[in-house]
Amino acid sequence: RRPASRRVVSARRSGHRLLPKPLRWLWYRFWKNLYLLWLTLAHRLRAQGKHNLPPRGPYLIISNHQSLHDPPIVGSNVAGEFHPLARESLFRVPVFGWGIANCNAIPVRTDGGQDRAAIQSCIDRLEEGGIVAVFPEGSRTPDGEIHPFLAGASLIARKAKVPVVPAAIRGAYEVWPRSRKLPKVGGRIRVIYGAPIPVETVASLKGAELTKLFEREDLRL
Repeated sequence: RRPASRRVVSARRSGHRLLPKPLRWLWYRFWKNLYLLWLTLAHRLRAQGKHNLPPRGPYLIISNHQSLHDPPIVGSNVAGEFHPLARESLFRVPVFGWGIANCNAIPVRTDGGQDRAAIQSCIDRLEEGGIVAVFPEGSRTPDGEIHPFLAGASLIARKAKVPVVPAAIRGAYEVWPRSRKLPKVGGRIRVIYGAPIPVETVASLKGAELTKLFEREDLRL
């Protein structure tokens, strides 16, 4: 009996059956464009540094984490197959969980400790040529400030041997802080993409040094 593919294993963990790839791509494109329209009209979303995004994967995006809007904000200007990390409990929400699973989201536990299965899923997607987004703070900011980064992002980058694009989200906390169930209408959101950190730099630094570099780059934007 042939072992299940890595993509099938990841789908099983999400608890949802995936659409065939062509339909999944159409599903993702539809919701990406619809959400982008909403963010533009409701929150005047603007992007800076789009020229820093490579034309194709594989590469890793690291970003601060301000709101539940963040994955589509970060992915709004990405060309190619985009895989954001998403809290595992979101996949248990009826209909919504199936929807994000078919938008290529990767489930990750947030109950403490490294989620090795999620890290491996990120590496797998990168090795397939995808673009993965992670939020190294581990959870949404409670106060709008950037909090210390955890080590998972540097582990993914070093093992997958890919460039890393730092991104910074501004204004999403004011629109949708973790204390609110639903976002406000109005406000202004920006996403800023920094210059890619090359593979050579990623490979030359130890895990803790690379994590600190990611944090500095994000704070600088």
